[in-house]
Amino acid sequence: MLLTRLDHVAFRVENIEPVVNYYTEKLGFKVVQKMRLEMGGSEAMSNVLNLPGQPFFIFVDQGLDENNIITKWVKDNGSGLHHMAYLVDDIYPVHESLKKQGVEFTTDEPIDTGGGLKQLFTHPIPVTGIITEIIEREKDDIFFVQENVIQLIKSTEGL
Repeated sequence: MLLTRLDHVAFRVENIEPVVNYYTEKLGFKVVQKMRLEMGGSEAMSNVLNLPGQPFFIFVDQGLDENNIITKWVKDNGSGLHHMAYLVDDIYPVHESLKKQGVEFTTDEPIDTGGGLKQLFTHPIPVTGIITEIIEREKDDIFFVQENVIQLIKSTEGL
């Protein structure tokens, strides 16, 4: 297959603080990035956690108002695992291969707003309810690009 490794998992939660506290205080993860996301009059916050020395991240986000896509998702689905992201060397052939196999995506093309990341979300897998993300990183030291995150979140509205 064209996937190289698990890059990150992401949780959508009602309250970000206890999740971050659990992973940092009990399991030794470090917060490596914080974002406040403005989405058309609605706001969310995200924290990125990393186990030092490991190329793996935990992404946790929370809607900050009732109209937020994340808040609505949590209301409908509960707090929990939202997606698992797999790193690829070149997102375009992976995208084409998966489309040929009938995989549906939330956008027609990979999201690339500059900053070294290209990303795609699938629709939730019916047997698990989990979204798969395909991600290409230009460099290993890039965490997440805020505008990509906003566009990915927006792409899940209505799922």
